[in-house]
Amino acid sequence: MRDSTRPGCLGTLLALLGIKPRSTSTHVYRLRDDFLSPAESSFLRTLLAICGDGVLVCPKVNLADLVYAPRREGQFAAWNRINRKHLDFVLCDMDSLRPRLAIELDDKSHSRQDRRERDDFVDGVLESCGLPLLRVPARRAYNPAELREAIARAWSGTPISAAQVERPRAEHRCERCGGLMELRSSSRGQFWGCTNYPRCRHTLPA
Repeated sequence: MRDSTRPGCLGTLLALLGIKPRSTSTHVYRLRDDFLSPAESSFLRTLLAICGDGVLVCPKVNLADLVYAPRREGQFAAWNRINRKHLDFVLCDMDSLRPRLAIELDDKSHSRQDRRERDDFVDGVLESCGLPLLRVPARRAYNPAELREAIARAWSGTPISAAQVERPRAEHRCERCGGLMELRSSSRGQFWGCTNYPRCRHTLPA
């Protein structure tokens, strides 16, 4: 049987001339390096550190995979409004895998009119489905204790505003510049970091 993996005479000649045959693959896709933004990655690490084994953290969840419109007139239009809209994070019960809490990480873009309209729509959809939503202002670092408390309250159905998790409490002063220190989280665990970062990179163990 002929070995189909051998290049043949033409392939050998092209190789000698330094010419590579054009790929016959019809797939032009490449793996993205930025599946999660730096802000999303930082927040996800904090979530994983505080949620524990009983919670499954799902990033970038399509709204159409989470909710649905019952079969009736206008169903397609209703589905089209939720398609291609994503929630930043959804927390699920590990045992039942049932969604229990949605989290939106709000950066400066959420102050635009089109983003506010989108946010109002998503808020209404989740409220109609009975799924709590916690909005957290995007930050360079997060206070794990306060975020844990906010998640626990939202998970249990207690209303909470974004302002309640917007300003983490700082309990220490930086020995180098006198700035406030805030509790941060990294892949190696929690630590105190200066709020004047990156101008001041002083840290202390938690």
